[in-house]
Amino acid sequence: MRVTSLIPKLTIPAFGCMLLATSACSPNQEPFKEVQFCLNNPNGVSELKTELMQISSAEKMKYIDASEKTYDQLALAHSPVVKNVPRSKYISIYVGKEAGMGLNATNLGLGTDQVVVSFFEGNDKKFASDFSIRVLEQFAKRWRLHEVAKKSGAFPLKCSEEN
Repeated sequence: MRVTSLIPKLTIPAFGCMLLATSACSPNQEPFKEVQFCLNNPNGVSELKTELMQISSAEKMKYIDASEKTYDQLALAHSPVVKNVPRSKYISIYVGKEAGMGLNATNLGLGTDQVVVSFFEGNDKKFASDFSIRVLEQFAKRWRLHEVAKKSGAFPLKCSEEN
């Protein structure tokens, strides 16, 4: 099942940004790069959150973890995308600067063992590109990255085959 098919007319990152309810990222902006990967163990969600906090600190960027708030909003709306995901394993995180440059990480529609990370340019294309390279180099030390084709949306991975 294609993840974006669960939310008509919204891409995963745009929906994630919208749910963050912050001016930090723009739901009208398409990501310039997306990757997805499997979280390798039962502590994968907390390891990813720690990694994103460290990136935020090193890059002097905002870290906004809207996971619980977003999960609650989706559950209240009876969204099927949270049906089989415990609240403690749901991911909706933004790391970035003002004007929308940064990344959004979510497992919306993917389950608890994987995540899609979308990068946004904001108003600084060069910095955003360099930032994405630094982040992806860091992620590649820990996870096997899969590039998401432009405008295709993320598809669930077979994580059991990667571990």
